[in-house]
Amino acid sequence: MDVKSKGGSGNFSTPRLMVDTYDYGGGYVKAGDEFTLNVGLLNTSARTLGNIKVTVEGGNTFVPVGSSNAFFVDSIEAKGHYTKALRLRASNTVEQNMATLSVRMDYEDLDGQDFSAEDTISIPLVQDTRLEINDVAAPWECYVGSQGSSSVEFYNMGKTTLNNLRVTAEGNFDTMESNSYYVGNMSSGSTDDFSFSFIPREAGPMEGKVIFTFEDASGQE
Repeated sequence: MDVKSKGGSGNFSTPRLMVDTYDYGGGYVKAGDEFTLNVGLLNTSARTLGNIKVTVEGGNTFVPVGSSNAFFVDSIEAKGHYTKALRLRASNTVEQNMATLSVRMDYEDLDGQDFSAEDTISIPLVQDTRLEINDVAAPWECYVGSQGSSSVEFYNMGKTTLNNLRVTAEGNFDTMESNSYYVGNMSSGSTDDFSFSFIPREAGPMEGKVIFTFEDASGQE
């Protein structure tokens, strides 16, 4: 009887092909934007793999631009690597989230035996912020040393929450109280207003500005 060891000389039954790297050009992708996805494939086995069909499926979230969602690779040698660039467009209607794409790989070994593998790619998808601001309502005239007031309405017309929103008024005037307003997190579709009082310092045109500061979902101010 011929007895063989289970360990030893690399007689693995399934040659593995996997996604080992991917890059989409930044920390996140904006909804509605086109971007390039670079997908890196690694042949982890000790054998050349060939007749490779790769299908990238992003559902309704990511749609290919100028090509199909699949590509073909003749072969990848043992321990070899292959990179493919795909042009995709992110849907502008989906909610902000950690979106995923599946990468399915169908391939053969040198004996013509069929294999398949699937990996998942995660991409942060963010919506553009859209803060709409009405004209500032101000009196036609006021007097030096006398108190006046102004107000402005604003709306979150985007599809994502504005985080840590604060409003500040500044100009050539003094204030009797705080000239800033902390809104906090302003959800999509919300409306708010900011009112402030002022005392002109001198005769002539009184100038100033209302500053809105907030963070988007990626933490960028």
